[in-house]
Amino acid sequence: MILEECGPPSKHGVNDGSLEVIKELWAETRKYCVDEYSIKALSELRAISYYFNGSLRGDPVCWGVYRIARSPEVLAALIAQANGRKLTVSLARKLLKPPEPERKEQPPRPLSLRDRRQPLAEGSEGGGPDLSA
Repeated sequence: MILEECGPPSKHGVNDGSLEVIKELWAETRKYCVDEYSIKALSELRAISYYFNGSLRGDPVCWGVYRIARSPEVLAALIAQANGRKLTVSLARKLLKPPEPERKEQPPRPLSLRDRRQPLAEGSEGGGPDLSA
């Protein structure tokens, strides 16, 4: 319904009057006690409806996954990466997160002068090595 009333999303920064139509739709839904959608949410639903036409929305994923995917190609890749698991918002975010770079094992650091001190021998004075032997 939103897509039919407003048409496709406009380019960023272009005022085509669709925001005013969305505000009118929002006010209309409020008359019927449907206040779960904000103006921003209605705008996002319009974009999802446009970029993921009806045939692409047949997959059993929630609207939030479409919002995260942002394109049919990314959605298809996410579904493939899910390997049969239910594609939730948290799984989609995890799959889209770039992999952590592997940490190379660091060589042991050289001992500092502080580390080279030997503990005091019993009854000795000073912090040097025990030379009494």
